[in-house]
Amino acid sequence: MTATVSAPTHHDLLAAAARSYVNAGAIGRVHAGQEPTWPVSAGGSGNGFSHSTDRRGVTFRTSFTGPVIDTVTWAELADVVRHGVTDHIAAELSAAYASYCHRADSEIGLVIGPRDRDGWQRDIATMHRLEQLVIERGLDATPDQLDLFAIGA
Repeated sequence: MTATVSAPTHHDLLAAAARSYVNAGAIGRVHAGQEPTWPVSAGGSGNGFSHSTDRRGVTFRTSFTGPVIDTVTWAELADVVRHGVTDHIAAELSAAYASYCHRADSEIGLVIGPRDRDGWQRDIATMHRLEQLVIERGLDATPDQLDLFAIGA
């Protein structure tokens, strides 16, 4: 018996793009009402498809040279962030980032202070946890788009 693998929905690809490209910097800029700087030349693969970025967004293909499955725009990713971030999350994320940067400056001697390698790991773990929280909240608030091709078939 073979399992039938369904094609990913636009919402599935939006989630994959968000997990790859939404980070603390993008969240902070969107929350501040600014346009985030998205990568225009990046890519990767996994879960049976590959993706690459350009000025429009993240394009998913069956392989790096295969047919296009769908494109998630940068505006859609910014909407995920807008729906997922709160003032409280943004403040916590900013504090974790500032703490991380202060520790980094301490490590290279720009600020005199005790070495705290465990603090770096805590800061990074906090930032990652908050990034994931924003993504999950944003995806939950972003409705699935109807797959009109599947409906018409």
